[in-house]
Amino acid sequence: MKWAAQVLAGSLFMLGACSSSGTSLTERLAPELFDLVLGDDEVDPAVTQPLPRAALVQIPFPTISLQTEDDGPIGYAVAQEVNGPYVIYRDSVRRGVTMAGGLVTGTAGLGRNVKAVKTQANDPVAVPTALSDWPARVTRSYQFSRRGAADFDITVTCSYAHIAEERVVIFEVFYILDRIVENCTNGIRTFENTHWVDADTGFIWQSRQWLGPRQDQYLIKIIRRYVAP
Repeated sequence: MKWAAQVLAGSLFMLGACSSSGTSLTERLAPELFDLVLGDDEVDPAVTQPLPRAALVQIPFPTISLQTEDDGPIGYAVAQEVNGPYVIYRDSVRRGVTMAGGLVTGTAGLGRNVKAVKTQANDPVAVPTALSDWPARVTRSYQFSRRGAADFDITVTCSYAHIAEERVVIFEVFYILDRIVENCTNGIRTFENTHWVDADTGFIWQSRQWLGPRQDQYLIKIIRRYVAP
């Protein structure tokens, strides 16, 4: 995979030569970087395999990966917009997710999309919270858009179970994280989310989240975290 790092380095050299007058990351990010690293349907399938850390760390923006299966194709997305607590990550063809903390609150281009997620102010997945201060349960409402039809909501109550402290590898970097399983139900529907959490800070480095009744669960890994200025 050395070629990937070399191509990426060349793309970033071009990025450095671009005008800094753009107001969004999309305007400033070289198209070559999007095409070769973040991927689209026309890119060589090898690009959807894990890229070496040496290549990924050269992306100068907050970056995440998304998968629907542990051994499935990997998509990469960078933070392109920030709106208060919400960070919007997109790939080269504008597919992606909106996140508040570690919680996915919106999707684009992933099928039946999550339009919004409403939750409590003390939701520890949305607001990083030390594990010792997590509430017993929270209530969330997931809103979904339907083409040609009215939006619909699914409201659930979620409770937490601490499973184990684990050594987790995220693109060649090791973390000691606590695995928390979140059981969400409304009496009719039940699903689970799993979060790998830094116990002291509450930051979620990896999660597997439900994104709707007709959507795959997505495994999300933080490669470069967003830090508010």
